[in-house]
Amino acid sequence: MSPDHGQRFMFDGHPVRGQFACLDETLAQVFARHQYPARVAEQLGQALVAASLLADTLKLDGSLVLQAKGTGPLRLLMVECDAQGRLRGIAKHNDDAALTQGSGLQSLYGQGHLSISLLPNSGERYQGIVPLEGANLSEVLDGYFAQSEQLPTRLWLTADGKRAAGMLLQQLPVNAGEQVDAGYWEHLTALAHTLKPIELKELPAEMILHRLYHEETIQLFDGHDIEFHCPCSRERSARALISLGIEDLTALMQEQPTVSVDCEFCGEKHQYDQTDLTWLTADNSAPGSDQLQ
Repeated sequence: MSPDHGQRFMFDGHPVRGQFACLDETLAQVFARHQYPARVAEQLGQALVAASLLADTLKLDGSLVLQAKGTGPLRLLMVECDAQGRLRGIAKHNDDAALTQGSGLQSLYGQGHLSISLLPNSGERYQGIVPLEGANLSEVLDGYFAQSEQLPTRLWLTADGKRAAGMLLQQLPVNAGEQVDAGYWEHLTALAHTLKPIELKELPAEMILHRLYHEETIQLFDGHDIEFHCPCSRERSARALISLGIEDLTALMQEQPTVSVDCEFCGEKHQYDQTDLTWLTADNSAPGSDQLQ
């Protein structure tokens, strides 16, 4: 199994499903492109693993975007995961000194909010927003599900500069006529709260489930790979230039011989010169314009 992987499980006798996710190489690739202070790296690692867990619960032909914005030293956190388990993420912060002061989310984000956006390749988009309130990102996400009309969901997240891991439990609808034990959801989540961060990061799924739920019968399914991937391309970057408008784009390219569009996620640079101006300013005439998204 890939070092970066997700793995699903189901409880027999309880309408509850769960998932694990573990990231190593993905973090290495994200942090190789941007050097983040320790607390920012921790937040970004948790967001990456959270997005992979949440995207895995959805039957979505598209992607999920998790974004946190605030007024504090950590201004922005943005992570995207698609249906194939491909991840990318970025953080933007101010003064490094301020990032070492205080504890908890408010000392990092100040006043802010977290949004989860579902971006299907076709069909309607959806976005939910909650305040950045809680001791950690797990609590914010728990609050998101508690106030939404979605299935009750709990997450446990941990991350450092080298590894991120997470576990998710989700309560499923009870079928008509199905008999369930009273308080089963509270019991299963209470046991999950005894899981230590080091155990979540270091132990395989089989051992974690045995330690938490040795009295339960659980189906653990084969794992699936998770990897870093950035879908940026020359055509997609051209879309950003086209969005400036023909007049502004023409004026910009008259002032300088080349215009560069840099992807903040992967660092790829796409350059355009005067020879590109014609197709950049012509409607639907860009090479590969049918692929622009």
